[in-house]
Amino acid sequence: MTSPGQHSQHQDPFRAEFVSARDRTAAILRLLPSGAQKSDADRFESYARDNDIPLEWLWTIRNTAGKPSTCLLAVPSPGRTAMLFTSQATNPDQEERLSQLIEHGAKYLEDQSIDLAQALLLTTDRPGLSAFEQSGFRRLAILQYMETTVSRRLEFPVIPDGLELVAFEESMRSQLIQALDASYEDTLDCPALRGLRKTDDVITGHQSTGQFKASLWSIALHHGAPAGAVLINQTKRGQQAELVYIGMAADIRGRGWGRTLLQHAMALASEARLQQLSLAVDLNNTPALDLYTSMGFTATGRRQAVIRSTRSMQED
Repeated sequence: MTSPGQHSQHQDPFRAEFVSARDRTAAILRLLPSGAQKSDADRFESYARDNDIPLEWLWTIRNTAGKPSTCLLAVPSPGRTAMLFTSQATNPDQEERLSQLIEHGAKYLEDQSIDLAQALLLTTDRPGLSAFEQSGFRRLAILQYMETTVSRRLEFPVIPDGLELVAFEESMRSQLIQALDASYEDTLDCPALRGLRKTDDVITGHQSTGQFKASLWSIALHHGAPAGAVLINQTKRGQQAELVYIGMAADIRGRGWGRTLLQHAMALASEARLQQLSLAVDLNNTPALDLYTSMGFTATGRRQAVIRSTRSMQED
């Protein structure tokens, strides 16, 4: 992996550069909402440090006064992905510079062990969306964020005949890969993601979300064959958890078993004394939205997800 202190082989005429330690606070302020103060940037750095979030891949294009202006932060994650955060573009010139900086960062990621770059934008951020699309990103989905309170002492559901839910163990990783691959077929939840990464890397990424506990992951077996999964991770904010994945194989959908999986996962969360469960779902996935709403989840916000493949899987 190239050191941030070294120049990338991709040199751009507009002089995108890594942010120096001296200018890091000023650059972080550009990434935060308008009106943010130095104390907000300090809290951001403290949060990143406490949660092992690297800040090395931070670039800027300076303004005429030599100060950080247009800024981009790429945060790598296990599973060969990187999440991008940018400063806001409020005029065409800033939009053009932002597009150039995103392109610069994406090309840098191509030199690293990264398969997928992604960003989550406010649905009202049209200049930001335009800048990403000009840089080769495509719209993945509008994500609906939802959450619910986990009741105490939830009962586990009755498991239908032919279905078995087993707790995940690392020795069952190949079965989980089969289960996820089966659930990706004809999925309505971010279908454009299918095939962009190896499923083993996807699992690694899921395990890095929050605090992974194998006891909160379940594999669904249909007559003994892997056919789905429901994965919950505890977050680092108290007794909260995130539903990082739920899915069933195409040939067994429509039987109400998705509800069974979710009820089972929520019972596990209750047993673990978790108090709140959150999730993100593709706004076009109407069956899932209906399920979550019927199970007491309420909407909390939306984001536009954009993605760009930064490395061909055939290169591995």
